[in-house]
Amino acid sequence: FGAETTPFEAGLGNFVEFDDRDFIGRKALEVADKSSKTWGMRVMGGVSQLGRVMWVGETVVGRVCSSGYSPYQNCGVCIVRMDEPAMGPGTRVNVLCADGSIQEGELCTLPMYDADRLIPRGKLVDIPTKPIAAE
Repeated sequence: FGAETTPFEAGLGNFVEFDDRDFIGRKALEVADKSSKTWGMRVMGGVSQLGRVMWVGETVVGRVCSSGYSPYQNCGVCIVRMDEPAMGPGTRVNVLCADGSIQEGELCTLPMYDADRLIPRGKLVDIPTKPIAAE
């Protein structure tokens, strides 16, 4: 992410309020593309390397912005930024992993876990206390 990244591209458009108050950059945001380019990604075969590009075929399509392992999802998880907003959830890409292997990842919506946000609202109390067993 850089100075030219809009909140919409970063997946933070829900936090932009166009109410009756003026703010610096409002005019630019009003006409900006509202499409998100930021998604989650699950990598079943490893943990992708931070900062690495992702590709489909021979074409670079985005970059890994953060990466780690989720014991609850039993896979590598990432936040990625795609070059084109048309590439969203369900898109499969290739990515270089920490062990040097190339693995397939699949883009998904954020958050990856508790999408309905039941945990912070106290409506989900049977929170896993250990990793989910691999199937």
